[in-house]
Amino acid sequence: MSWTASSSRVSCSMVPRDTAQISASRAAPAGITLLQVLPHGSSSPQPPTPQPEEGPRKDAALGCSTLEHVGGSPPAQTHTSGPSSSPSSPQRQQQHQQGEEEQPGPHQQEQQQHYLHPACRLRVVDWMHEVSEAVCFPGSTLADAVRLFDHFMAITEVAPPQTLLQLLALASMSLAVKHEAESIISPTMWLSLAVDESGNRLFEAWDLERMEELLLCSIAQFAR
Repeated sequence: MSWTASSSRVSCSMVPRDTAQISASRAAPAGITLLQVLPHGSSSPQPPTPQPEEGPRKDAALGCSTLEHVGGSPPAQTHTSGPSSSPSSPQRQQQHQQGEEEQPGPHQQEQQQHYLHPACRLRVVDWMHEVSEAVCFPGSTLADAVRLFDHFMAITEVAPPQTLLQLLALASMSLAVKHEAESIISPTMWLSLAVDESGNRLFEAWDLERMEELLLCSIAQFAR
């Protein structure tokens, strides 16, 4: 996924979406540069490939909840209650128990699978900083937006695909600006920051609203 700039219009080359693209283009504020998230052909290490799970899981697409994970439960470990054919020493039993305690749980394994590469996060945060300068909202609002982005990525069990990282960043900034209540930025303005090479918007107003709802749900879930 690469984010590039062309003169006065911001363009973003991303994986094609299933939804129909809008033919009318929206011009973004001049001066915004959409940085490349992960350079093509980069030798940087990629996040670990998720291993197949035993149970069904929801797709991380925008239409599905990215806060819920339906996965197969790990198989229960069965222990025989009868006497063992070859009695084990107490030291061996202790080593076996320590090995079980050190094994990561299903949640930790899921977090490792959806690890966001630091270089990818840095590119997104840098882009959010450039947007804040163009839209003219204070640094405290930008800090709140970055915290929202990091919080969502930290607690979600099904990480959004890279094609939605820009939408997540926009939703984080939109909520942060609404929280300050000092200025009002229309959804059209936010969506004009994410267009393809032809100038068509990549996301709809419904997409931004849905992502904002998911962010709010993640905050409420964390506060419980």
